[in-house]
Amino acid sequence: MLIQQAIEEADGTGGSQLRNMGPIYKAKKAEADRAQSELDETIAAITPQLDANNLAIATIQTQMTDELSAIERTPYDGMAARIEALDRLSAKSAAISMAHLFILLLFIIIESAPVLVKLISFRSPYDFVLHKHEHEFEMYHKEKTALLANATHAKVTYDTEISSAQVRARIKEERAKIESDLKNRIEGFGESRT
Repeated sequence: MLIQQAIEEADGTGGSQLRNMGPIYKAKKAEADRAQSELDETIAAITPQLDANNLAIATIQTQMTDELSAIERTPYDGMAARIEALDRLSAKSAAISMAHLFILLLFIIIESAPVLVKLISFRSPYDFVLHKHEHEFEMYHKEKTALLANATHAKVTYDTEISSAQVRARIKEERAKIESDLKNRIEGFGESRT
């Protein structure tokens, strides 16, 4: 910019509008030369620091690339990966941890709300109908169980009585047979003595 002003002063297009290399030109040229030398000195002073910074950036980028390639790649990418990512984010950020906690509590409340409402509310007509139905089923079950128990008891009693009658009939037959054999022996013994 300063060198441009000096050139415009020399060709007469700027400043004094006189075409010559007079004192204004020399002053502007000296100012431009001084600014250029300051710029060169500043560049020379910061070049080593700039080179060191560039080297540090390159080293850090190489280190970062090495660390990224060394990270163990997990084979899962579904729900497990999302949970793992949420755990990492929650460990690093308190806000995410709190959001995670509140979302968890929200889901717990939503899932348990029907049970809580049922426990808090009064008995509804549905509850009365359900109780009636359950009572009818219980009575039906008791009736069928009692009928089955009675039928089983009657069958056992019948079988016992039949078995007892059969045993008595066999005993009677055996007794009649024994008495008949005894009578025959007695008659046979009486005939053989005569």
